[in-house]
Amino acid sequence: MAILESVLIALGTGVAKYLAKEVLPKDWQDQIAAELVSLGVRQLTSRREEDPVATTIGRRLQILYEHSSLAENNKNSVLLEVIRTLGGAKTDVLHLVEQDLDPDRLYRELVSLRREATALFSVDETALYQHMLREASQGMVQTADRLDGFHTAQARAQLGHQRACWRSRIRCSPCWKLWVPAWQAG
Repeated sequence: MAILESVLIALGTGVAKYLAKEVLPKDWQDQIAAELVSLGVRQLTSRREEDPVATTIGRRLQILYEHSSLAENNKNSVLLEVIRTLGGAKTDVLHLVEQDLDPDRLYRELVSLRREATALFSVDETALYQHMLREASQGMVQTADRLDGFHTAQARAQLGHQRACWRSRIRCSPCWKLWVPAWQAG
């Protein structure tokens, strides 16, 4: 797989596919299948090898789903919205690095991506939705270094930051230490 291709694969899309294929009841899958394909997720029945990182995160979310005390239809509604949110989110490795590998920042971005997702939810449904997104955010950040292209994305982001500091003459501490000889930095 080309490095650029592996950098651009969205982890959230893989998690969404796992949840739709393995956790969502079969009768609910038809409801989301066409929508996922339009978001770039291959058909649920594809035989392509699953991403082990996405599968690990998906299993973490599956545990939350299975242990929820909500009624089945309510849990499925929440899961459907989590799948839609993750399927449409920008979660490629480059974006995760640009977010400073900060799970709270990624979580806030996921929540703001689809504010309408919880409009008709009860308090308990909203709590489960938020908990699942927070767990997904933490899982994506914790496993980002295992993704293909992580080191390339990290170097690209770091070089971009240094270039921006150099152009603007901002003297952030890490960049300043690179520019000033050790005897001058004191």
